[in-house]
Amino acid sequence: MWAAGGCILRDENGDPISLRSRTRVAGVLPWLAVGVVAAQTPPSLQGPTPTFRSQVEYVEVDAVVTDRRGELVRDLTKDVFRVFEDGRPQTISSFEIVDIPIDTPPAATLASPRAIDADTQSNERPIGRLYVLVVDVLHVHFDQTPRLWAAARQFIERNLGAHDWMAVISTGGRSEDAQDFTSDKRLLLGSVDRFVGDGRDASAAARDEELDRVRRAEILLQTLRRTAEWLGGVHGRRKTILLFSEGIDFDMTSPGAGEAAVMAEFPNTVAAIDRANVSIYAIDPRGLTVAGNTIELGALEGRGVWLNKPPGQAGRASGQLASPMGALDQVREQLRLSQRSLRFLSDDTGGFAALNSNDYTGAFERIVRDNSSYYVLAYSSPSPNRDNTFRRVEVKVTRPDVTVRARNGYALLKGGPGRAGARSQGVASARGLPAQLRDALTSPLPVSGLALRVSATPFRSTDRNVSVLVVTELAGRDLTLDRGGRVEISMLAVDTRSKVHGVRNEVLSLNLRPETRTQVERSGVRLLKRMELPAGRYQLRVAARDTRNNRVGAVIHDLDVPDFQPGRVSMSGLVLTSATPDTMMTPQSDDELANVLPSPPTAIRTFPQNDTLFVYTEVYNQPAGAVGAFEITVTVLTSDGRTLFKAAETLDASALQQAGDRFGYSARVPLAAIPPGTYLLSVEGQSNGGPNASAARHVRFSVTSGT
Repeated sequence: MWAAGGCILRDENGDPISLRSRTRVAGVLPWLAVGVVAAQTPPSLQGPTPTFRSQVEYVEVDAVVTDRRGELVRDLTKDVFRVFEDGRPQTISSFEIVDIPIDTPPAATLASPRAIDADTQSNERPIGRLYVLVVDVLHVHFDQTPRLWAAARQFIERNLGAHDWMAVISTGGRSEDAQDFTSDKRLLLGSVDRFVGDGRDASAAARDEELDRVRRAEILLQTLRRTAEWLGGVHGRRKTILLFSEGIDFDMTSPGAGEAAVMAEFPNTVAAIDRANVSIYAIDPRGLTVAGNTIELGALEGRGVWLNKPPGQAGRASGQLASPMGALDQVREQLRLSQRSLRFLSDDTGGFAALNSNDYTGAFERIVRDNSSYYVLAYSSPSPNRDNTFRRVEVKVTRPDVTVRARNGYALLKGGPGRAGARSQGVASARGLPAQLRDALTSPLPVSGLALRVSATPFRSTDRNVSVLVVTELAGRDLTLDRGGRVEISMLAVDTRSKVHGVRNEVLSLNLRPETRTQVERSGVRLLKRMELPAGRYQLRVAARDTRNNRVGAVIHDLDVPDFQPGRVSMSGLVLTSATPDTMMTPQSDDELANVLPSPPTAIRTFPQNDTLFVYTEVYNQPAGAVGAFEITVTVLTSDGRTLFKAAETLDASALQQAGDRFGYSARVPLAAIPPGTYLLSVEGQSNGGPNASAARHVRFSVTSGT
């Protein structure tokens, strides 16, 4: 189901679009975007194709329309729009309205002082706005790192909506410090905090600074271009790059010899960004600079500011330190040029640059507004040849007194779009994947043609790896249940170095009896599989395809696999099920859990009030020599920290000795006295065995009044 706060999609008559019949990715951003899409039936709502597949090109146009007061106009229909390419009218073949509500992230609560990692993911959840946060560490001075962190954290914590997705990459640092697309703020904040500014003053004479600054500028442009190419497979929406950078201090209108070679690539970078339908919003972390007037002369000491070195000129200066006023003039000029480059990158791609301000609140709110409401149109390109020619695009409406904000065109570069993300490339290189599922598994976003729900629970294994129980549940309404129906399911995990682990391919045959078919239509199908993984951070990717109707779905699940170290009390993940008779078809049980739960583990996290919740976990590594007791407490907490349920059990010394360093624990939580709402289930274990003798796990779940 699509929850409140997701995208509201309407057809040309203003009526809501059926979610099952919708075939494009929900979109954002107002300026006019131009993206070129392969000539094929677009994949499902969250299912972008990662590459172009045809020489017949379609152009997607995103536009925002405002009235005289600057308010968004949301009631226009297809017939009032006019699209022109190089002055010639085009036939609009596709039209949609996308309106993404702006939600306010909830404040931390007593029950959850920080975000609780989701232990289950579904492709039925809507995708709101789409951002890539680029940390340009090569053009952020080390001294500005705290300001960089503060600004990036502000956007993530205050402006990233519950249904928004973001990735974090950098122009430097380790690839494993980056973060692929996720809606998990903890992962995003952790990634940002791992990047440190490495920018250097362009006039420093202690090194061959000219080659250094040219190379850094080249890396920045390459990063932006490759990011755009990665996003090029996401169709039907605008994508936004948030560029945190101090900018390139080249004179981009009159570069020096070494700089000119780099700046020759600038139009190609912008063209790739235009083609991929991406806008750049640049944020200068230096804050209020006022063209350098706030820079104290004392701050220039030790910065290596040298005399008589015109910006853009190769080689070193005279070797004499500048006078205070001369140094300040040079810093001002470098600041002016660097901020101009940020404006160029933003203005040429439909965004804007946030400069000279210590308060980013207004700029961040404007970015969110720009990415919240728009019209998307598509037409067949009259000249699909990839000849690097710029095509001018104009969008008009026949209603008076309104303004259409739009880009002015696009270009098709020779050779077409390039690459997918690093993890997607790793998946694409994996062997043994069914061809039809490969695209879904390499997609940077979930694919929603076939509804999936996935949970992953880590347990300590007998060897050095961790045994991860993967529960995959498919909605019966999306499956072809005629005789001979089959579902292909593939799953794998990708680590932070883009290495693929644990590839599993399964085929479910759906030759069902009439009574079983009715059951599957109502409740769906569940698959239980184990995956052996080393400790570390992963993206678990699961994809499924109905071979009869060719519906495809895919889920991306961020997964931390713990290191169950000896000598430290630790706890497995939590497995949930309920007392309600299980009606979901489960062809194969999990041998290790079959005897400890009344029904198979489930990825469902919403239960009726007349049900009883069962939870199972395992505790490892009771400290050696512990002679006391081990207490396990299960609580259900409200969002404001009130306890609605609490149960505790104590294992005495003899029970612990018999259990050894591994014992399982199950608890029963009646829901009858818990009113409908969303809660935190917490399981905590505490031993008197000294330090490192406690562990805890938490899961969010909901209670409904229905049966």
